[in-house]
Amino acid sequence: MNRHPFGPDNPEIQRASGPDCARYADLLPLVDTDLLDADERAAVRGHLAGCAACRARLASFAPVDAALRRYVDWLMVEATQPSAWLAEEDIMRLTDEETNPTHIPIEPSRYSAQRPAPRRTRPNRFLPALAALAAVLLIALSATIFALFGHGHLTQHPAQATQQPACAPSQISGHLPKGARLQELAMISPNEGWLVGSTYDSQASGPDATKSLILHYSHCQWTQESIALPGVVLWHISAISASNVWAFGVKQSVENGVGLTTTLTLHYTDGRWQQTPFPVTINSNQVIIGFRMVSANEGWLTVAPRGNKLLYGTPYQLYHGVNGMWSPVSTPGYQNLWLDKAFAPGEAWFTAEESATGQLILLLYRNGTLTPMYTLPANAFLYESYQIQMDSPQSVWITVPMDNAQGAQTGWLLLHCSLSSCSQSSLLNDPRIQTSDTVQVFSASEGWAFRTRNQQGAPRGYIVEVFRLQNGQWQRVPWLSQQIAYMGSIVQVGPDEYWAIADGSTLLHFVNGAWSSYS
Repeated sequence: MNRHPFGPDNPEIQRASGPDCARYADLLPLVDTDLLDADERAAVRGHLAGCAACRARLASFAPVDAALRRYVDWLMVEATQPSAWLAEEDIMRLTDEETNPTHIPIEPSRYSAQRPAPRRTRPNRFLPALAALAAVLLIALSATIFALFGHGHLTQHPAQATQQPACAPSQISGHLPKGARLQELAMISPNEGWLVGSTYDSQASGPDATKSLILHYSHCQWTQESIALPGVVLWHISAISASNVWAFGVKQSVENGVGLTTTLTLHYTDGRWQQTPFPVTINSNQVIIGFRMVSANEGWLTVAPRGNKLLYGTPYQLYHGVNGMWSPVSTPGYQNLWLDKAFAPGEAWFTAEESATGQLILLLYRNGTLTPMYTLPANAFLYESYQIQMDSPQSVWITVPMDNAQGAQTGWLLLHCSLSSCSQSSLLNDPRIQTSDTVQVFSASEGWAFRTRNQQGAPRGYIVEVFRLQNGQWQRVPWLSQQIAYMGSIVQVGPDEYWAIADGSTLLHFVNGAWSSYS
């Protein structure tokens, strides 16, 4: 007898299943339908976030569900009579917005590529009835086949029950709100992620012209969350799981004619966002300038003196929180400890100034101990989490821009580190990469570099060149638009799939060998 790999008679699933699995078994095939109310749907998703056995059961159902959906799509196409007319769609172009009345240091928007209007068809008068029938057929067949899978009556090769494939660009809906300014992206998987930033209304004035922005990616669609706080810019996002996400930002306000900047955190749990007070009490002369959660019960935050120029030239204190208890990190011999990347509970990479010399030191925090790993050259800068990428728990790649005494960039340093030592890599020796503006390396065979250089006769006076590291070699690749001139952070979600932020206002997706833009 062939045993289904995710059926209840599989001993591995029996060991992994928890006491609540039976309660949610019949609801799993309905989690993405309208047959569950909001509370039921949130409960199922919350259970899935913490139950590997039920996620495996749901994954095993995906190939059958996809086949049914293709059949329903075919029915829908058959019921549609194409027409020759195109619906008129407004195509939004974001322009430069160099002023910011809230005085929050936001990356200015530049240019975003136009997206063509979608082709519309005139619906057949029988379409609503056929669509309803198809939907009922899909749900009924899905539930029946899922039940058969759960009881081991259908067989499937284990390899078919792996992670669902990425969404093709034609499947993705990613229209951003007007005036969007994107700050940070966090992908939980190829099929789910979060994006934070702000929106700016050029017709308004004062702090309230800016509002917080949170976008959620699920089922091939980026959807704006309903929460939009006036005067707030969200800087960082920590996605612990599908049901546990933290966002950090600043709020600008005016009281009695005086501009005030305060920090805030938002926590997504139980299917909704809510503002959460900081776990550390600070006084009126301090401000929190960094906040990261690495697990459901561990995080890091940085506190600095309040002033006009945060981050630069001001001392700051790092706090570490575990199970609700937060305490300052003691760093004898070092000052201004800055969190670069927390990659696992109890493990993180930092930079700090050596108290005696002022040199910038790369540190590894592990098992409660800070270990110096590499002394960075003078005028080297390491302060962004996307500069550090890990291709395994024991292998990290760090790209470090180098400046001269006048502040002009002179090249790049690439470090390859284990958990015991760091050494300089030669993967960035290519002169084209040394003169690039942005470089990210994900492994010995995967990386990206973006270079904007002046060129007479070019439409905007410059051209954008994009290079990809494959199998240890840098190759120039076609770029989707010369209007997109600046690349921010890139997030790898699969062997050949990436999401990225460009120009502070455009969302990019790389899959099937090409970039697509959403703005």
